[in-house]
Formats: sequence, C-alpha cells, structure tokens
Amino acid sequence: MSVESLRVKQRSLRSSFTMCCTSIEEALKGDTSLVDLYALQRQIMDKFARLDTVQEHILELLLSEWGI
Repeated sequence: MSVESLRVKQRSLRSSFTMCCTSIEEALKGDTSLVDLYALQRQIMDKFARLDTVQEHILELLLSEWGI
C-alpha cells in the first residue's frame, strides 16, 4: 500500500474513532447498561488497535522511503 492510501484509511479510522468516543460520552450521560458500555469499550479498543496498525505501517513506509 502507498502512504497516501494509508493516510486515507487513517483519516477514516480517526473519524470512526471520534464517533465512537461521542457514542460513549452519550451513553455515559444516560442510563446505559454495563453490557452496552462493555460493547462500546470493545468497539473503541478495536478502532484504536486498527488505527495504531495503520499508523505503524505509515511510519514504516516513510522510514523506508527516507532510507532510515
């Protein structure tokens, strides 16, 4: 994958992560069951892991392009 395509994916994941954070904020304001909060926690953990992976790939590609 190219750096540009990874950055597009990164933007999408960041947006998804932000929406998930907003959902968690709203859930915490209301009467939300622990099961639902746990599901939201799993979602944000998954999104964070995928975002971290994409950022690592971007870093690796940039370092290889720069010969580092």
